[in-house]
Amino acid sequence: MRNVTRLRAFGVVGVASFLAVAGSIVASAPASASASVNPGSVRVALAGTRTGLATAKALQKAAPALPAHITADVYLADRDAAALTAFAKAVSTPGTAQYHHYLTAAQAKSLFAPTAAEAHSVESWATSNGLRVGTVTSGFGAHVAVTGTSSAIAHAFGVKFGSYQVGAKKLRQKFWAPEEAASVPASIASDVLTVTGLDNSKHQATPDETLPPPPQNYFVAPWSSAYYGQKVTAGPYGTVAGTTTAIPAVNGKPQPWTNTGYTPAQIRGAYNVGQSGQTGKGVTVAIIDAYIPPTLESDANEYAQWAAGQPGGNPALDKPFANGQFTTVLHPGATTWDDTAADECDASGWYGESTLDVESAHGVAPDANITYIGASDCTDQGLGNAIAYVVNNHAASIVTDSWGEASDESSLTSVYDQMFEAGATEGIGFFFSSGDDGYEDPNYEDATDAVQVDYPTSSPWVTSVGGTSLAIGKNDNYEFETAWGTILDPLEVSAKGKSSWAFAPTDSLDEIENYLYDGSSGGGVADDYAQPWYQKLAVPKSLAETEVTSTPITYNTGTTTYGTVTLGYNESLTKASSPRRVIPDVSALADPSTGFAVGETLYGPDNAQGVPGPEKFYLSRIGGTSLASPTFAGIEADAQQAARFPLGFANPAIYGLDALSPGAFHNVTDNPGGTTAYEVRSNYTDPYNLTLPLVTYLRGLGEDGYTGRHVTFPAVPAGALGTGSPALPSVTVNLESALQANGGYSDATGVGSPNYYVQAFQSQHGH
Repeated sequence: MRNVTRLRAFGVVGVASFLAVAGSIVASAPASASASVNPGSVRVALAGTRTGLATAKALQKAAPALPAHITADVYLADRDAAALTAFAKAVSTPGTAQYHHYLTAAQAKSLFAPTAAEAHSVESWATSNGLRVGTVTSGFGAHVAVTGTSSAIAHAFGVKFGSYQVGAKKLRQKFWAPEEAASVPASIASDVLTVTGLDNSKHQATPDETLPPPPQNYFVAPWSSAYYGQKVTAGPYGTVAGTTTAIPAVNGKPQPWTNTGYTPAQIRGAYNVGQSGQTGKGVTVAIIDAYIPPTLESDANEYAQWAAGQPGGNPALDKPFANGQFTTVLHPGATTWDDTAADECDASGWYGESTLDVESAHGVAPDANITYIGASDCTDQGLGNAIAYVVNNHAASIVTDSWGEASDESSLTSVYDQMFEAGATEGIGFFFSSGDDGYEDPNYEDATDAVQVDYPTSSPWVTSVGGTSLAIGKNDNYEFETAWGTILDPLEVSAKGKSSWAFAPTDSLDEIENYLYDGSSGGGVADDYAQPWYQKLAVPKSLAETEVTSTPITYNTGTTTYGTVTLGYNESLTKASSPRRVIPDVSALADPSTGFAVGETLYGPDNAQGVPGPEKFYLSRIGGTSLASPTFAGIEADAQQAARFPLGFANPAIYGLDALSPGAFHNVTDNPGGTTAYEVRSNYTDPYNLTLPLVTYLRGLGEDGYTGRHVTFPAVPAGALGTGSPALPSVTVNLESALQANGGYSDATGVGSPNYYVQAFQSQHGH
């Protein structure tokens, strides 16, 4: 109660005096237009309204195939943006007078959120331009929906629509978009932050869609271990399960088999959460995903009971949710589910994500309240509505989000960033997965046109959570971690029955050229953002100023249908004009092969008629930074309980702890012990139907991307891109997108993974 009283007192006096200072800074800014100019005749461009994919090189000669009508959403600008940023920074930074003196949601909205007058001015302008006004929302993330003919929309926003094509080979995308940034009259420019819906990257779904049933279970193949190194490729486990095919040694040594799936007790032990005695009591964690699995809460409860019975399990910690501890909020900002089909957002594909998020967060913070927020769809707007719900209602103090997209494909960066800042003023911390592909790199068949980081994880107002491969010992003890980055080396068997790895384990070039790069922790330099204040002393300047530039290599197919296609991209390093934001900030377990056991109600294997087996509760193994973010968010709940006040936007405190409390984080490197770590994994040919034979790989760890010259990707045969597609030649490129963890801060794992992180907050109170 003592902290609550102080927060309320600051809300009345401290906020007013702080904003008076910040307001003087804003007031000194020059006006955008002279008073002698008619504001109705002057237009102001809106930053971020031209998708980053719509480059001059991608512009096609053909006219765009526009729909008869286009619906756009005009997002309203927050008031006093400079003061909002200054206040968010002050309350989030340890050592300032304002640290952790937060606003209530009502106070934040009254000071900074868009007003009804702003909405009315936009509505009047839209109507005068022949557009029909639809839904109008309020609070942070407020927007006005407008609909008109393609020509009316083009006229209103001052754009010309063009036809574009981007992406290499199989991942070519064709779309229409503005050839320039959208603009609005100066008379309403201060009311408008951005506009979306001016390209067809977002599917406009039919309302009243229903959620599909769950998919089939993914079965973990033998051999697998309960803990790291329990089974190795020698003795009884020296052959592929059920065969006589021997597993070759690497560097003269047998290698460990992948694990079956770590339990919550093992994660609590490795990250020293159990030692702290903290359970997240009194803290609310929000989980934002799209849709909601039909059995989410019951699965989490059954999973907790299973976990309690595993080695190291504890019924006092591995326990079902208490009454009222788990709540759901469904499709905020919408009345139905949208884009549910497999070729849209694939609703059932989100079910495993949602289940993983809930079970992993609950596993490390068993007494924290969990609020699951199921967005109406997976679009920027649908997920943005869920973020707005949290901020406008202060639904939680910690929010974990296991989703993102390539930065230049995001349409609402300015809106999201202002919502994250608003959340910081209220003491809300947002955690985002850093991505599962290192840098987004089109040479690895990522669906992007340049080497870049993901968003929202690259926002300077969120905590970006990268991924690791984690070795946990027999006694739930931490053995080592590497940056998550996996290269696959297939097991081959000759006609005479002799087995060998397809490529030399010491050289990953062959694997890269044969598309055997199997995922890694997202990270890298965020070109769009200057270096934030909390990274200035932690991130090496040489790293923050090094950007990767991509130059397309094109090929004229000589056909009308396919025209000129991009075969690949040459990459080079360039120096930025000033230090930039680098991600991730922290990291946690992510590698699917050292992954987490999850329990979910799913369909079983097909029967003889090809019909999936009945639904029941299955156990499987999942990873990705989709695991890292909720795991760290759960541990953040434990830390918040220890601190006895909301930690809010965590990055300033995280980097401060890294500097002042060396034991707070594990220092993660690519090659612990000085050598590359390996593991061996077998998969069913069809893991959903237990189909044999098993397919076995040597997995090289700690290889997050690749840097090297003269990398040749194979030719593409005729028909591979679709019926009648031409053959494409091989292409040789230079790659520069490797992320490396060499000790200290890295663009693969940030400052590291949790060690005595929770205890660092306990020590501040003398516990």
